[in-house]
Amino acid sequence: MKTAFDSGFDTPVRIGPLAVDALMKGGLVPQVALIPLNAQINSGDVVYSASPDFPYGLSIGEIKEIKISSDKLFREATLEFAYDINEIRSVFIDARIQ
Repeated sequence: MKTAFDSGFDTPVRIGPLAVDALMKGGLVPQVALIPLNAQINSGDVVYSASPDFPYGLSIGEIKEIKISSDKLFREATLEFAYDINEIRSVFIDARIQ
């Protein structure tokens, strides 16, 4: 089972009030990638789920640092979760999600 901290994890997301399409990529520092260059997003914008594997609109976290991708075709951003991972004491695992 993959988590948001697994480098092989990715899921479609939407950003902010304009619902900009992007892709969340997992890892030790989760990222939001494939953000269109002309998209109007800001640090602090909410990132929410857009995958059929999760409840639509589930808040995942907030955009932090935004930069141009290395290929200069998109922007990417670091993602700050809405919770402190060190304070989580129990989780629910939905075995239907692969």
